[in-house]
Amino acid sequence: MLLRNYIGQRLALYYAQPFESVVGEISRNGDINFASLLGEWHWRRIHREAYQSQKGQWMTPVELFRPHYSKAFARFIASEFLNTQRLNNNATICHDSFHIVELGGGRGTNASIILSKLREWYPDLYSKLRYTIVDASPSLHELQQKVMIDSGHDHVECLHADLLDVATGEFELLSHS
Repeated sequence: MLLRNYIGQRLALYYAQPFESVVGEISRNGDINFASLLGEWHWRRIHREAYQSQKGQWMTPVELFRPHYSKAFARFIASEFLNTQRLNNNATICHDSFHIVELGGGRGTNASIILSKLREWYPDLYSKLRYTIVDASPSLHELQQKVMIDSGHDHVECLHADLLDVATGEFELLSHS
């Protein structure tokens, strides 16, 4: 058996768990107010408390640094889109759409915040945007769909696929675009 197949099997068992057991969510009211931290010792305490109180086996930076992490992505995406648009302004290339693909979308938090901020800050870009989330976990896939509906983002495609198949080309991601 190839190592990648063994790892794939182990991950499939892991991802078959309920979403609460896979990717954690900080069980606290509101986001961390980084401006109020009194130093590294305070951050370490908040970080430890976040991990002790969270549900799931691990937490992504998206969850830990919510919403700041995803807002930085949203700014970057808008900047790249606007720079590309500016560079191609005199060309005959027309950018009618912009497609983002997120591999391993976790709880859907990143996509939700990115899309919400783009809708708020750059409505023209948001209207041209297509967003695809690919995830191997059936339970996270369901959660991502629910988060997108609850956030009012109806132009998001959530695909359930093994990311190893995406990496090896067995799952043709771009054919879905």
